[in-house]
Amino acid sequence: MTPGYESCSTSLERLLRCPKTRRPRRFQTATARENSSGLGGGEEKRAYSRALKLLSYKPRSCQEIREYLHAKGFSSSAVDGALSELLERGLLDDSTYARALVDHAQRLRRGKGRVYQELRARGIDRTLAEEVVQSAFDLDKETEDASLLIAARISRCSPGEREEALEKALGLLARRGFSTSSITRAMKRFHA
Repeated sequence: MTPGYESCSTSLERLLRCPKTRRPRRFQTATARENSSGLGGGEEKRAYSRALKLLSYKPRSCQEIREYLHAKGFSSSAVDGALSELLERGLLDDSTYARALVDHAQRLRRGKGRVYQELRARGIDRTLAEEVVQSAFDLDKETEDASLLIAARISRCSPGEREEALEKALGLLARRGFSTSSITRAMKRFHA
């Protein structure tokens, strides 16, 4: 037998204790992560692991992670340590998250006001939310989106029901957060 391998067998426990065998990758990364992280105590590591698991499902804001970890019973210091580690590693970024949410909302044809409310509800800072929304929306784009929604609504109705469909479309646009000026401009296109 090769020296150093006498005591090694195929069981996982012995494989991990054997000094010359290569550990499976999943055990190497966990050990390397524990040794290289700037996390303090065990509670911070557990909070960090919980946050990573939550982020594996979908991106979140710092505030959402903070609320989740507090709800799971972690102390404020453990939550702060986990959040700072996530931010340091680039796994958590509110500006990137906000831009992704705005892009998604634009594909769903939502208005500027509704998008801003959604960002604030997810814990995005007021100034960041305003900046992202202002950069993504302009009046012409919002008016075009409103016109497309109105056109889809009135295309499904008979000529006698057109006025009622326009009124319903007006309510739809308001609920989706379109500005009054873009709704007015879009409605003028359909009033003949």
